[in-house]
Amino acid sequence: MKKEVNPLFNHIRIRQIREYRNISQTELAKLIGLSQSSYNDLEQGHTRLKADSLPTLAAALDVDIRCFFEAETDYRTATNLSDELKVFEDKYYSLRKENQKLNELLLEKQQLYQAYQISCEERSAMKGKVLSRKRFFIKVLLMFSTALIYILIFVIYSEDIQLWISR
Repeated sequence: MKKEVNPLFNHIRIRQIREYRNISQTELAKLIGLSQSSYNDLEQGHTRLKADSLPTLAAALDVDIRCFFEAETDYRTATNLSDELKVFEDKYYSLRKENQKLNELLLEKQQLYQAYQISCEERSAMKGKVLSRKRFFIKVLLMFSTALIYILIFVIYSEDIQLWISR
């Protein structure tokens, strides 16, 4: 047996939102699987909507289900709820991606700093020891490549960092 929607259900809200969305009764009735006359009775408050039809109605009108139960007088706020939610979701996703990039950049810098510290420790430990030419050039090449990596990271992420700072 199907449950009926709470008697606090605001049938007037359906009409307000439908008209705001410029949807005809016939179109909305088809979208939610009712005949036009059954939908008209629903909108007039003569019949109740079954609970399992409520999500379909909310999706067809692109609103949150809760807006049908609120005593809110400004129906435009309710209809804009899902649009605002999408905007916040987009902002959240964007900030999460930026945060992830910054965490990756921080990890890379920490790893480079650790490599630099090890290199400094090795260099100080090797003071007084004679290096072969081959080892000397390898050490110089490693230090040069480390500096090059720092430069590349700065070039690649400088715009992202500037955008993040400007917010």
